[in-house]
Amino acid sequence: MNAHTLDIAEFLSKSQTIFVVPVYQRNYDWKNDSCNQLFKDIADVAELGKEHFLGTLCIKSSSSHYELSIIDGQQRLTSISLLMKAIYDLDNDEDTRETIRDYLRNKGRGITADLKTKLHLNDRDDAVYHILLDKAPSERECLLTSTQMNSRIYQNYRLFCDRLNEYSANGGNLGDLVDALKLLTVVELEIQNENPQEIFESLNSTGLNLTNVDLLRNYFLMQFDRIYSVFRHLPQKNCP
Repeated sequence: MNAHTLDIAEFLSKSQTIFVVPVYQRNYDWKNDSCNQLFKDIADVAELGKEHFLGTLCIKSSSSHYELSIIDGQQRLTSISLLMKAIYDLDNDEDTRETIRDYLRNKGRGITADLKTKLHLNDRDDAVYHILLDKAPSERECLLTSTQMNSRIYQNYRLFCDRLNEYSANGGNLGDLVDALKLLTVVELEIQNENPQEIFESLNSTGLNLTNVDLLRNYFLMQFDRIYSVFRHLPQKNCP
């Protein structure tokens, strides 16, 4: 296992890279308290200019040079991405929006549709996340089902929008929150020959406890993750 320290801005800025949540992990499920605490931490960093330790991000490289599996850290990484998207939608400063695009998107020649979006979640969450990223706010409610609008992905995006509006109303600069990511440090753990399931269990410190059903499900789905990773990038035939 290799470990080194970097800031979350540096992690998100990895070029020609996608972050994939393995199929054996649960859906994104951070509640309001966790998102509010994350927002407060980032706002405090923006105000005080002091580094804040965000925890560990455990990753595993795949056979593809551009894909990193997120073994641990899905909840934090997804929440930060949702916050960045909310800032992108609310802030008209083009420099800020360009920085956020580097965090959420890959760009350059030869980028396929699968590689354009950096973060790839489990199927249920991914559908909502892509609508948030790809569609204008005025279009989203027509495209999202009632179930999707009640998902944590959409609800936490809306929560961040509300917090950002409050922050702006109190004189805060949204661009400062984006700059604060450079002061949020993480330890990146890259596993090599270790068992991802064992690592995931030992590092599960987000407050979302794993049930026995979760562990059993993970154990069986883990063996299919490699197959899924291969087939998700094959061209899809359109239905008639």
